[in-house]
Amino acid sequence: MVATRVVQWPLIVLPAALVGAFEYWRHAIFEGLREPWGTLAAALIASAASMLYYLYTLSIVERLTASLHEEKARQAVMHERDRIAGQLHDSLAQTLFFLNAELERASAALQRGDVEAAARSVAEAREGVAFSHQDLRETIAALQRAEWDKPLVPSLRNMATAFYRQSGIDIDVSLPETAPDLPPALSESLYRLAQEALTNVRKHSGAKRARLVLAVEGDSVRLEVADDGAGIPAERRKDPGGVGLAEMERPARSAGGSLEIESSGAGTAIRFTAPVPPGKGRTV
Repeated sequence: MVATRVVQWPLIVLPAALVGAFEYWRHAIFEGLREPWGTLAAALIASAASMLYYLYTLSIVERLTASLHEEKARQAVMHERDRIAGQLHDSLAQTLFFLNAELERASAALQRGDVEAAARSVAEAREGVAFSHQDLRETIAALQRAEWDKPLVPSLRNMATAFYRQSGIDIDVSLPETAPDLPPALSESLYRLAQEALTNVRKHSGAKRARLVLAVEGDSVRLEVADDGAGIPAERRKDPGGVGLAEMERPARSAGGSLEIESSGAGTAIRFTAPVPPGKGRTV
C-alpha cells in the first residue's frame, strides 16, 4: 500500500509541478539568456527531472510486479499442496483406516479362537489392500494430469460398491443413466465430496442404510449423501475438522457451490448444489 502511494501521488502532482517549474526557471533564472536558449535550458532541466522521476517510478512498478508474481506463485504452490493433501486424505488415509479396523477384528477373533472370523477379516483386509493400491495408482495418475478425466457416474457407482463392501452398510444409489456433461473441475469436486461424505458415514454414523444421489436440475447440479445413523453431535459440528466437514468444504468452495448439512438423531443429510456453466449440464 505504501509503495502504491509512492507511485500514485507523484503521478498526480508531477505534471503540474513540472509546468510550474518550467515557467519559473524560464522567467526567474534563464530570463537573461538570449532566446530561445533560456526557454531551451528550462525545458531541458524539466525534461531531465521528469525522466529521472519516471525511471524511479518504473523501477518501483517493476519491483511491485515481481512481488505480485512471487505471491501468485506462492499461492499456486499452496493450492497444489492442498490439492495433493486432499487427494491423499481422500484415498490412502481412508483405506488405511479400514485396513486397521479389519486387522483389529482379526486380532480379536484370534484371541477368542474364532479362526473363521479372523480369516474373513484378513480376506477383507487383503481386498482393501488391492483396492488401496489401485486407488493410489489412480491418485498418482490424477496428480500427473492437468485435468480430471475420470467418468463421474461410473466412478460414483464404483465408490458406492466399495463403500458397501468395506462397511456392510446398504446404500441406495440414484445416478443419471447417462453421464452429465460437466466441467472436469466440477466433476472432481463432486467425486471428492461424495467420497468424504461416505467415509464419514462409515466411520462415525453407525448407520444401517445410506443414500447417494446425483442429479442435474436445470442450470445446477445436486449431490446428496444421507444416512439413518446417529447424526453429528452439536459439539462436534463446532469442530468441522473432527468429522471431516472441513474436507468437504474445500471442494465445495473450489466448485463455487453451497454445502448444506442437516443432522439429527435420525441421521445426517449432506446436500451440495453448484451452478453448471452455460452450455454444460446436458447428458451425453
